[in-house]
Formats: sequence, C-alpha cells, structure tokens
Amino acid sequence: MEHILLRGSRVMKREIKIVLVVSLVLVIAVPSILVWFSLTQRFIFSRSLHVTDFIQSEDAYTAHIVDSGREIAHIHFRIETPQPSSNRIPIEFSIAHDTDTELDALRLRFTTEASVTSLFLEASTYEWPALEFHREGIGILFSVNDLGWYGASTIRLDFILYPDSSSSALSLTIDFAMHYLGFMPLTTLQGYAVLNTQLPNVN
Repeated sequence: MEHILLRGSRVMKREIKIVLVVSLVLVIAVPSILVWFSLTQRFIFSRSLHVTDFIQSEDAYTAHIVDSGREIAHIHFRIETPQPSSNRIPIEFSIAHDTDTELDALRLRFTTEASVTSLFLEASTYEWPALEFHREGIGILFSVNDLGWYGASTIRLDFILYPDSSSSALSLTIDFAMHYLGFMPLTTLQGYAVLNTQLPNVN
C-alpha cells in the first residue's frame, strides 16, 4: 500500500513539474512572440476605418479618416489647371495623420476613359525599395507595401498627368494601412476610398 502511495506521489510530483515547466515556457514564449510581431509589424488583428465622402473646395478635395468617432487623419487631393496650350496636369496627393499613428502601406490606382493616359511621379526624396508604379489594365497603379520611417509623417506625392484627348474624368482608388503607436501595437487599421472627378479642360 505504501509502495502504491509512494508511486502515486512521484507521479503527481512529475505532473506538477511538467505543468510548471509548460507554464514557464508559455510565460516566456507568448510575450516574446507578441513582441516579435510588434517589432516586425506583423499585425495579428485588423480593423476597418471609416473614410468620409470627399468634399470639394475649388480644385481640391478632402476626405476625413475616422476611427471610433475620432478623426485621426485626412486625405488631400488637388488637380491643377494646365497651362494654356498644354495637356500637362499637375496632381497633388497627401495623407496627413495624428502623431500617435503611423502609415504602413499605400496603394493608389488612377483610371481614365482612355488607356493611353500617361502618369509620372515628380522627383521625390522618398526611397522605397518595394515601390510599384506601372500600368495595370486600363489604370495606372502606384503601390508601396512598406512606407518605412516615412510613414511617421505626412506622405505627399506629386504626379503629372497627361490625359488622352478623349478623357474627361478621373477615378482614383485609395487603399491604405496604418497603426497606433505604443507598446506592442498588434492591430492594423485599414482604409479604402474612391474619388471620381472631372479633369480640367486641356486646350
């Protein structure tokens, strides 16, 4: 009987040790994994942001980016009138955001009625190794999957559009991702917007 009790006690002690070791591993491993996800910006959770309709003021358009009723950023888009006898249309795009947030990714898709429309990015100080800027179907895609440290401040892009003579309208689709700064950010905030506007007359 004593032998059975002694054996049972040993088994119980062994089980307790296993539980303690597993608990210790979890206590160390889980926070380490979460820190790794945070440092590498591999977000575990995702939440959608609300982007308001664009409001036009002369040749500029503004939309507000809202999270749970709080405005955390805004999009600004401006189309300049071309010079006489020129089909060169300057376009300004920017996203400004609160200091407690950071932009992670940006995707812009420009579309007109004509597939021969040309779009160029003016000289920029940004250096993005993973930048995509090419024709995609009848549209032109500008995409950066990792804005890097540039995402800590306002992102401004200046384009030059040379529309085909048959084009009178421009459609811009905007996809972006951002996150709140802080201890172990694990949630990515994603937004989507579409702007349809008329192109200025090209003489």
